[in-house]
Amino acid sequence: MRSSGHLIRHPRINQAQADIKFALQEAVNRLDPAAAGIVAYHFGWRDENGRRADAGSGRHRAGLLALLCAAADGADRQPALPAAVACELASNAATMQDDIIDEDTTRRGRRAAWSVFGAGRTLLVCTAMNSLAMEILTEQPHPDAAAAARKLSQTLVNLNVAQLKDIEFESRNDVSLSEYLHMVDGKSCATFSCPCFLGAMFADVPGIDGLAAFGSQLGLIWQLRNDLLGIWGTPDQTGKPELSDLTRRKKTFPVVAALESVGSDRDELAHILSQDGPALGTGETARAAVLIERCGGLSRTEREIQNRLEAAIEPLERVMRDDTARTDIISLARFFATSSR
Repeated sequence: MRSSGHLIRHPRINQAQADIKFALQEAVNRLDPAAAGIVAYHFGWRDENGRRADAGSGRHRAGLLALLCAAADGADRQPALPAAVACELASNAATMQDDIIDEDTTRRGRRAAWSVFGAGRTLLVCTAMNSLAMEILTEQPHPDAAAAARKLSQTLVNLNVAQLKDIEFESRNDVSLSEYLHMVDGKSCATFSCPCFLGAMFADVPGIDGLAAFGSQLGLIWQLRNDLLGIWGTPDQTGKPELSDLTRRKKTFPVVAALESVGSDRDELAHILSQDGPALGTGETARAAVLIERCGGLSRTEREIQNRLEAAIEPLERVMRDDTARTDIISLARFFATSSR
C-alpha cells in the first residue's frame, strides 16, 4: 500500500510535516481559485472536481530539510517556515513540470495534474507557484530576505539548465558518469541544497555552507535511489508504471554505469537503447533491465548510494551541534537512501 504522505514513524518529523502542510495550504489559498485548485489537486488535498480528498501530500522533502536545518543549533525552527513553504512550492512546481516533460501520466498513484487539467494550464500554474515562492521570501522581515529569493531563483535557473541536459541525454549512448553527475548537481543536488541553506539562513544558525553541502549530497542520494526505482521499483513503490524510465531511454546512473562497462551484454544494451521510435516496447525494456543488472548497473548504484550516505552523515557532528536535530536529519537521510519515491 502506498504511503499517505507521512515520511517515517518519527514524531518530530511528522509534526514538522504537519506544520508545513498547514502553512502550505495557507500560501496556496493566495493564488487565484482556478490555479489553487490545480495545486491542491497535485498535493492531494482535492480531487479533479474540487472536492476534499486525502490522497497524500507527498513527503515535503524540501520543507523538511529547511526546518530540520533551522534547528541545527537547537534554535526555534518556526522562523524558517516561510522558507520551507517557498521551497516546497518551487520543488513541486518542478515536479509538475517534470511530469509534463516526461509525459508521465501518474503521480503518487493517481493521474498527474497535467493529465487532468492539461499541459498548458499546468505549466502556467507552475509559473504562478514559483512567483508565489519568491513573494513569500521577499516579504519576510529578515535582513537577508532578498538574498534568499535570489538564491532560490538561481537554483531554479540551474534546475532548468540541468533539465535540458537530461532531455539531451535521452538521445545519446555516450553519456559519461561525470556528465551525469554534473547534470544531477544542477538538478537534485541544487534543489536539496537550497532549502538547507535557506532554513539555516532564516533561523540565523551557523554552519550554513556545511548544511548546504549536506543537502547537495542528500540530493544525489535521493536521485540515485530514484534512478534505481525507475528500473527495478514496483508501481506500489513509485506510483508509476514499471520500467517507466527505461521506456523513455532516460540515462540514469545505472544505465550510464552499465554503458561504461565492456562486453556483449553492454553492446546489446546499447543496441536496444539506440532503436528508433519514441519509446521502447515492453519486451525491450524488460531485456534492457536484465542487461543493466548484468553489466553491474544495479550493484554500482547501490554502492554509490551507501558511499554518498556515509559522506553526507560524517561531517554533521561538526555542522549540527544540537543532538536532537542531528538525529532527526540523519533519520531523514537514511530514509531517503532506502525509501520509495
